[in-house]
Amino acid sequence: MLGSRLTARWLLFVTALLIGCGGSSPTDEDDETGHPPAAMVGLWIFQSATENGNSIPLADALAWLPATVQARLNVEANGGYQYEEVDQAGGQVWIEYGFAFVDQEGGTIELNVQGDSDGPASDEVLLNYTLGAGVLSLETLEGGSTVVFTLTS
Repeated sequence: MLGSRLTARWLLFVTALLIGCGGSSPTDEDDETGHPPAAMVGLWIFQSATENGNSIPLADALAWLPATVQARLNVEANGGYQYEEVDQAGGQVWIEYGFAFVDQEGGTIELNVQGDSDGPASDEVLLNYTLGAGVLSLETLEGGSTVVFTLTS
């Protein structure tokens, strides 16, 4: 279950980080550094999830702890991210953090998890993303299933 929970969190973080879309230009240095595009920077709230095209509860997709009522992803301009699960009062139930390398031309994010509520971590997750009109979609393959998360800013 912990492996599934960690994979789900990576997908969420990567999704938020990859929200930005767009092409690159020779004068845009961020394209070469892997930093997220400006449209991806900020706070994203998880709205829904699908598995192989069928709607599934976010609580199941993200393996929420019992008190969790919402998941959110904060993406920083330098590529740092924090994924949080919060309770009804807004108190933090779980956190994961690290940095993401965004390939703006290829629509992928490499998520590098550095730690979570259990302590230091060292994991990498590859996600596909689309970004537009305040909606970020993150897609991952987990156990032979395609899981897609939809986040809004």
